[in-house]
Amino acid sequence: MNVQVDITKQDVVEFNLYHHSRSPSSKRTKWALTLPGFLWSGFWLVLSLLSETPEETVLALMPLWLGGFAYIAVILLSWRRGVARQVGKYLAEGENKGLFGPRQVLLTPEGITESGELQTSTINWRAVEKIVVLPDCAYVYINAVAAYIIPKRAFASEAGFDAFIGAAQDYHAQAVTDAASNLSNPLRAPAR
Repeated sequence: MNVQVDITKQDVVEFNLYHHSRSPSSKRTKWALTLPGFLWSGFWLVLSLLSETPEETVLALMPLWLGGFAYIAVILLSWRRGVARQVGKYLAEGENKGLFGPRQVLLTPEGITESGELQTSTINWRAVEKIVVLPDCAYVYINAVAAYIIPKRAFASEAGFDAFIGAAQDYHAQAVTDAASNLSNPLRAPAR
């Protein structure tokens, strides 16, 4: 089963946005950046509550403790735009000849192959980390930070997309099952 896809800069940016929104490392970084806002607001709120007239002091210091929450809101609301801008800068640093443009994606029981004008790569299904299906595309993760991008627009119909991704999921599931079976029975020869 194969499909002709055309990968654009926007596809790569969208993949990175998706990945950063779900990456545990990115999530930790985002929350670490908000920590100063929590500390700032917490400091002024606690100081206000410890005063002789807490209600008045909380109101008097409201601009200070609200400033911390405003900082947090700015970080959280601008995160996606910042990631997109940074990915765009990374992509502008080189020619990326093999990253964009048309290519064939071929599924076989052994693996997934992506072939373009300048490069071809084949990944065994056992090496695929996961397959993520979204409304407009699917990502076949070949490692923790990279994936084959399969846009839905490459298919004549949604049924074609679903069939292609379903086959990929089936091949991947079978490879995982076979690998687990081989681990539980080390004398069994690997299936070919």
